[in-house]
Amino acid sequence: MIVHQNGLCYSNKKYHKGGIRVKKLLLKNAVMLAVVIFCIGSVNCYAATSTGINVNYHSQKEIKDYLKSKKVNIDAETTYSKKASDVKPYQAGTISESSQKSALNTMNAIRYIAGIDAVGLDSSYTKMEQAAALVNSVNGTLSHFPSKPAGMADSLYQLGASGASSGNLSYASWKCGLGYHLVKAWMNDGDDYNIDRVGHRRWILNPPMEKTGFGWVYGSHGTYAAMYAFDNWYEPTDYYGVVWPAQNMPVEFFGSSYPWSISMGKDVDKSAVKVTLIRQSDQKKWAFSEKKADGYFNVENSNYGQKGCIIFRPENLSYQPGDTFEVKITGLDQKVSYTVKFFSVNSSAESGEKQKESKITAKNITKTFSTTTFSINAKTNGKGKMTYKVADEKIAAVSKKGVVTLKNYGETKIRIRVAASGNYKAAEKTITLTVKPVKAKTGSLKSTAKGSFALKWKQDKKATGYIIQYSTDKRFEKNVKSTTVSSNRTTSKKIGKLKAGKKYYVRICSYKKSCGKNIKGAYSDVKTVITKK
Repeated sequence: MIVHQNGLCYSNKKYHKGGIRVKKLLLKNAVMLAVVIFCIGSVNCYAATSTGINVNYHSQKEIKDYLKSKKVNIDAETTYSKKASDVKPYQAGTISESSQKSALNTMNAIRYIAGIDAVGLDSSYTKMEQAAALVNSVNGTLSHFPSKPAGMADSLYQLGASGASSGNLSYASWKCGLGYHLVKAWMNDGDDYNIDRVGHRRWILNPPMEKTGFGWVYGSHGTYAAMYAFDNWYEPTDYYGVVWPAQNMPVEFFGSSYPWSISMGKDVDKSAVKVTLIRQSDQKKWAFSEKKADGYFNVENSNYGQKGCIIFRPENLSYQPGDTFEVKITGLDQKVSYTVKFFSVNSSAESGEKQKESKITAKNITKTFSTTTFSINAKTNGKGKMTYKVADEKIAAVSKKGVVTLKNYGETKIRIRVAASGNYKAAEKTITLTVKPVKAKTGSLKSTAKGSFALKWKQDKKATGYIIQYSTDKRFEKNVKSTTVSSNRTTSKKIGKLKAGKKYYVRICSYKKSCGKNIKGAYSDVKTVITKK
């Protein structure tokens, strides 16, 4: 599960959280540069055939070269130079310099693709957002106005509260780096809570921004991320008509759940706007307006970055390298039209060349815990490099070659990706790894009182608890009863209210509670006892 919470929205007199009015603040009115219909200064028009937008144009080759030169890796691991701790004594921690640079390069790649200026890091913003990520991690929930955790120093909490109220926030139940949060969460914004305003995206694509900072904590509840959003937010800008997807759009930065958006930089009348999306390969059209839409449609005029954002999304539409779409928008001061060409940064194939589907073959895996390593044995029909990512690193580790080392009982997901190569597309598949407890071992079994018996067993420190089964049927097919011991520290149990002088068959297994279910190990060897009369 991944969850992200919008950066707050500044209006002239109100402070908003997720579109809900929270409290009044005295804020400086945002100064908005008047929109012009021709290119100004150093800002280049998209293309001769595009109208009504004013951002820098970058070709597919320029985008590929930029991503390569900056070594942009969406899946890069985020690491610490000083580890954070979300248990007492709390430590905010520090993200390593290389991870900060990697996150900044990913954010600037997004801005480069969109055709706006790069930003830099500000150490004060970084400290704020690191503290924000920590406070939310300690509380185990996302909030722009987090409560103070018990035992946390007031200075650390205040720093975190400031960061939380001025940035994008995100949470994932598994360990994932800042690049993933930037591209797959904040730039997506396609979930029900965020699609009506795509606020995270608009803050990342806010043209006047000059500085930012990142926070990241992988703790007891999962991964919490934060990004400073409000730098220079009120400054005027020559850029307008910032679109996503951009005219030349890497498929690695977009997906079927992502809405399309264009921020005009001034209020837009929703009732007047009409959007037409045309796929050039077959001339299929999608129409969007307030009255009728072939999918999702909205116009949002709050100050999440640039105001006047037109948002639309055709339903159940995937995007492949070579796909080309034309966008036409009416109902504004002037008509807007532009073309979006999708391509893959990991392939030599340019827009217009159709690629073959990559297929990954891999099965779900169930293992009884042991120290013996094993291979996932994933296969693909393409030649792209395979990478592996385990969701819960407390359960297992996966090497670069797909070799699994078990660490604990439980259930987790393993994401397998194959990179685009030659004429094959990139692909992804997720499998489930289930690690069962080892076979339980019983100790003594005695009947010390009438109609009862007492069982002892060996402790299993990795388990959550134990399940004892007993029956008068040695095959355990009828008259079977069970009792659960919920603590793994308990190693004995007395069972009463049984028939006196009766022979009982008894066995026990360990269980691990994981992903909302009890994962049981193998039952012990069966022991017998005759209850006292």
